[in-house]
Amino acid sequence: MVFWMLCALPLAALVLMGKFKIIDPTWFAIGLLVYALYYRPFVHIYRLMQLGAIDEKDAWKLFIPFYHNRYFKTLWLG
Repeated sequence: MVFWMLCALPLAALVLMGKFKIIDPTWFAIGLLVYALYYRPFVHIYRLMQLGAIDEKDAWKLFIPFYHNRYFKTLWLG
C-alpha cells in the first residue's frame, strides 16, 4: 500500500499542478522527466531490495529503461 502511494501521489500532484496551471508546461515536462528517470527507479530499487528480489550490486540496472518490467509482478503484487 505504501509503495503504491509513493508511486502514485507525486505523479498525481504533478498532473494536478499542470491541470490547474500552477506550473507551466515546461516545468511539467521537467517534473515528468525527473519522476520517470530518477524518482521511480529509486522507489523500485528500495522496494525490490526490501523484498530481497535484487542485490545492491544489481540496483543500477533499474535505471535502464523498461528493465524493471522483469520485476513487475514482484513490485506491484509482492
